Amino acid sequence: MEQSADLMVIGGGSAGFAAAIKAATAGRTVALIEAGVMGGTCVKVGCVPSKTLIAALNLRWRALNPPVQGLGLRGEAMDAGAVFAHKQALVETLREERYRQVLAAYPTVRWVEGAARIEAAEPAVRVRVGETVWRAPRCIVATGSRPWILPISGLAGTPYWTSTEALSPTAVPSRLLVLGGGAVGIELGQLYHRLGSAVTVVEASERLLPREDPEVSAVVTKALGAEGMTVCTGAAVDRVTYSQERFTVEGRTAEGHFQWVGEAVLVAAGRRPNLAGLGLAEVGVALNARGGIAVDERMQSSVATIYAAGDAECVYVAAEAGSVAATHALGLGDRRIGVVGGAAGHLHRSTGGQRRLYRNRSRRGGDFRYSLDVAAVVRASRHRQRGARGVHQARRGIGHRTRHRDARGGGGGWGDHPGGSLCRPIRHDLGGFDDHPLPLSDPVRGGTAGGLGLSPRRRQALVLCG
Repeated sequence: MEQSADLMVIGGGSAGFAAAIKAATAGRTVALIEAGVMGGTCVKVGCVPSKTLIAALNLRWRALNPPVQGLGLRGEAMDAGAVFAHKQALVETLREERYRQVLAAYPTVRWVEGAARIEAAEPAVRVRVGETVWRAPRCIVATGSRPWILPISGLAGTPYWTSTEALSPTAVPSRLLVLGGGAVGIELGQLYHRLGSAVTVVEASERLLPREDPEVSAVVTKALGAEGMTVCTGAAVDRVTYSQERFTVEGRTAEGHFQWVGEAVLVAAGRRPNLAGLGLAEVGVALNARGGIAVDERMQSSVATIYAAGDAECVYVAAEAGSVAATHALGLGDRRIGVVGGAAGHLHRSTGGQRRLYRNRSRRGGDFRYSLDVAAVVRASRHRQRGARGVHQARRGIGHRTRHRDARGGGGGWGDHPGGSLCRPIRHDLGGFDDHPLPLSDPVRGGTAGGLGLSPRRRQALVLCG
């Protein structure tokens, strides 16, 4: 059987939905194809569940470890099952509100369940989904990403965790080994430490968070150690075995050989584009160095009829990329996507190493520069009182200068501005920012917080810089 549409979108996450909505708003028909459940990585197994759990455990941790001594605070026994159930309820609520209900408002978008494989790309794109072949002039690949599994001897045959399994465990392990000291490994490691696990983080580089400034790595390492976590850097893991519900991990550092035994191993070595089985090579789609689809600033691949957006082409501005891809694929305009910071940015160190000058391209075509006193911001972030005083501390450490050139080539001179525009206090009610608090904050105001064994009404303020 054959079906047709004006646009095919493979992937039902944020990039795919943005592309489909852009097309539907222009009156076009869309086949939105998804092999799994509705919703992207962020809602299902990424930002939403992880930050919900992190914020919940942070509430308990701070309540039981207050900056003021002598308060006599005691925690009740924590119900980890209830905490994870609350997380899953929030995920399902957001999938309903942000995806299913949104899709229902666009009748020209047809939801198609099943694994997609591209059979032809010219003159039109042909995609097989089960027994049905879909045809469209253009196709957008927005299939997201998957955890990357380290090529360690013996690992593949064991029930190791990725971040997906770690966010929905059957039980909390007494001992957890985290392979990977990046952002995901650290945040999930600390999460399980606060759930009661004895956590060891192993990182191949010489420091945690190797992509960040050394000062950031040092502060994080010290903070995790102060909480009781074990950090092992400059480590190579040679072998993983699993027997009688126990992992044994062997490796080496500059100091010698090490062996670790415990109930769970979390592989947190990053993510890779989820492109397996799509048939991209057969139709001539080129990939980039990270294994994603190589695209230009219009999100067009090496094959004129195929576009990519989101993690499938390694750009973490999925919704914007999806909208840009649909705009160009359907001839609705000439929008392009540009990178602010990242590969377009340049970092300059001063002699002391504590103050940095960051230079990035601005969206208006000129330069955006700001200097950052790392030590001052670290002091603010470590300040126990996360309110106005912390904000003022951070402001003293940040100042920036901007210059913009308009399209005619002109541009005003440099202007100095206080750091207040780079720092702002944001509300953090267990994961909610600004005017959009997550529902997890509601039970806190009314009593115990979803199995945390706490009853105080606590609100925290964070400082967002950048």
